[in-house]
Amino acid sequence: MNRTQGTIVGAAVGGVAGSVIGNNMESTLIGAAAGGLLGNLLTKNNANYEREGRYNNRYYYGGREFKNRKDYDAYREAVNRNMLRDKEARRYADYREDRRNHAKKRDNRNVRQVAVKRDQREWNNRRNDHRAEFRGNGNGHHKHHHR
Repeated sequence: MNRTQGTIVGAAVGGVAGSVIGNNMESTLIGAAAGGLLGNLLTKNNANYEREGRYNNRYYYGGREFKNRKDYDAYREAVNRNMLRDKEARRYADYREDRRNHAKKRDNRNVRQVAVKRDQREWNNRRNDHRAEFRGNGNGHHKHHHR
């Protein structure tokens, strides 16, 4: 559930609760406002974000999370200059390999789906061509006659 949905659900629940407790319009509105605020605060903000870049006051790069821009920039610079060493260099290489494999799997899945759709189209075209042979040409004469 995203933050907007959480706010709406919270407002609805709060409105019902306020109505039941106070049994008047003012209680309903106060309950809805309080519920909406609570729903908004309790729901995580699931905004889409880039795998690498800034999100939620954190910075992400190479599968790592950085709390400030300075560390993020320093790490990116080290990667770009090929300055990572030993364990960190292996960790970054493993991360990149994992992302490549994930992309390959996704691409293979897409290729398979395209092939299936192509096969279905070819099958439908052959079936329709076969049907057309027996449909006739509109003036009472059919291409094929069954005996």
